[in-house]
Amino acid sequence: MNFEQAMDILNNYNDPVVRHAAKVIQQHENNRKNTLNKAIEALSELRAGIKYLIFDLQCTRQERNELKTKLEG
Repeated sequence: MNFEQAMDILNNYNDPVVRHAAKVIQQHENNRKNTLNKAIEALSELRAGIKYLIFDLQCTRQERNELKTKLEG
């Protein structure tokens, strides 16, 4: 049984307490999914930022080495 099936069963109960509990559970699940999606997005942005920094560092090292070669030669 998956989450949606379990929620359907809870929502079909005539007891208002069970229905309220199902509503609270659904809200928590939605919050969990939103938080997870935000975390995944933040990690993706962090990876892109790190790739840019690595590229910038490589370019800076190359420029340094070229200037060093010119100064020595």
